[in-house]
Amino acid sequence: MLEQVSDSKRYKGEIKIIFSKDYIFQRYDTDREKISEMLIAMSRNNRTFESLNESERTLSLACRLDGEIGNGGLSQYFLNSEGVYIEETIKCLQSLNAHEHRKIFDQASTAYLSNEDEETKYKYWSDLTEKYDRIDYNLIYKLLIEFVRNHWNDFE
Repeated sequence: MLEQVSDSKRYKGEIKIIFSKDYIFQRYDTDREKISEMLIAMSRNNRTFESLNESERTLSLACRLDGEIGNGGLSQYFLNSEGVYIEETIKCLQSLNAHEHRKIFDQASTAYLSNEDEETKYKYWSDLTEKYDRIDYNLIYKLLIEFVRNHWNDFE
């Protein structure tokens, strides 16, 4: 799983971590574990979001959205992300065929961009978070696994 960067740098002891998608898919049982390990492997290679290709961004955005909502709801997502990747996240959910997730995120994004007072937004986000939580807990990860398999060569 580890590979030296090159012969010329080998004497300096520099190591680049290489992950094998095959290894991850064989090693981990649940879809959530597989996707989590792929994200960890991408981050170990010190890649910025901007350096990711479209498929890798889809993986990253979907996991960030689901993680933030799981930790504190839609309000936490918008507070932590400051709405920076709203359009990209909508496209990501479309790419995954995560129709229920996308519908809820669209509604939450509209509220975020509105001129409503913060209290009204938080109440609305809380209601939408409850709807999100009623969706099959593992659905987003099932869709991500299908997406990764269909775009296998896009992942380094």
